[in-house]
Amino acid sequence: NRPRAIRRALQMIFQNPDDTLNPSLRIGTQLRRAIKTLSPSLSRRQVSERMLELLDAVRLPGHFAGLRPDALSGGHKQRVAIARAFAGAPDPGDFNTVIVADEPLSALDASVSAAITLLLKSLQRERAASLVLISHDLNAVRYLADTVIVLYGGKIVESGATRTVFLSPLHTYTKELLAASRGKIPDS
Repeated sequence: NRPRAIRRALQMIFQNPDDTLNPSLRIGTQLRRAIKTLSPSLSRRQVSERMLELLDAVRLPGHFAGLRPDALSGGHKQRVAIARAFAGAPDPGDFNTVIVADEPLSALDASVSAAITLLLKSLQRERAASLVLISHDLNAVRYLADTVIVLYGGKIVESGATRTVFLSPLHTYTKELLAASRGKIPDS
């Protein structure tokens, strides 16, 4: 089934996990539903095992499966959202998963943001996943991205290898963006 294969390979992590987690359902139920939807041939036992494996992959203990979202911190909720995004890949490296992450760090404090950034990098490597990161957090972009595309006014103004764009930006907007992220006031 081609649409299911596409849904399995292409998943999204939204900016605010509160908007995507059902407050009345336990975390385990939500993850099992995502797994069963994307992999309907799995048995109930396999789905439960996969759910626990996903919690472990995002560094959450198994007992979180029995909790509802309101019992979790913002960082824990974002970890659940990340786990759900990987629900379609039955095994690490099984196929190339593309995860679109829309400002996944913006609602988090600095220490939690750093932990989630490290988690995303680890999962990206372990699972051979492609990460499309939409972010204003240039430190996260520098750490997570191989290639950068800079948008201004809805148009691409610069793209290239992350190192190249960060060290030798060509477009005025990119230069100003990088200067602002370093706390410098750009020349007028």
